[in-house]
Amino acid sequence: MNIKGLLAYAAIDDELTALNRKYAEFAEVKDYQLQARRKRESAGALVRLNTEAGEVVNSMNSLSAQAAEVFRQLEEAKSNVEHIEDEKEADYYSKNIEKLLAQLAQLSSDVAALSKRIVDIKTEEAKAFAQGRDAQQKGKALEPAYTAKMAEYKPEASAIQARMAKAAEGLDEEVKRYSNLKASKIKNPIVPLYGSSCKGCFTEVDANSRNKLEQDGYVICQNCGRIIYKD
Repeated sequence: MNIKGLLAYAAIDDELTALNRKYAEFAEVKDYQLQARRKRESAGALVRLNTEAGEVVNSMNSLSAQAAEVFRQLEEAKSNVEHIEDEKEADYYSKNIEKLLAQLAQLSSDVAALSKRIVDIKTEEAKAFAQGRDAQQKGKALEPAYTAKMAEYKPEASAIQARMAKAAEGLDEEVKRYSNLKASKIKNPIVPLYGSSCKGCFTEVDANSRNKLEQDGYVICQNCGRIIYKD
């Protein structure tokens, strides 16, 4: 592993990170990105609510079909009552009718709950739509200032990215590992040995790994996965 080359690459990457942080703190950028985020959240909420509304409608249709079947059974039970001949049979039909009425009551309760959810969905949709519209209007007003700030940022970022690309030449495996660590939210993917510990997570590096570090110039931390080099 070309540690010297990777350290040079990482230093340039740190420059880009610092530049990104600098511009992220400008009001023109923060305000515009806030409205963009609100607009995305609104769109996501509308998609979710639309999907849920479809599911609620399907559930309502299912409950309606179940209720129709219960009513049919009730009518059938009522018509059979006229032909009851003994007490045992009367008790059977009485219990069956009670069961059907209980099912009907539960279906009615379920329908009421779904009806309330439909009302809530409509309210939430109206709020999400209003948020999206508000975010779009505010974003449009903020766009000129944001665009001007980005016009300052892009040349600086492009220059740093060009240097990074140059520094990455011949470091395919090193940069790949470095980038994978960054993608895993590992801060400072390459760190020096700190005494006998990884300077990233401060876990002690065992003797065998320290020997490998002396021999190869680097070792992989067994705890956090960072690339450790000898300073």
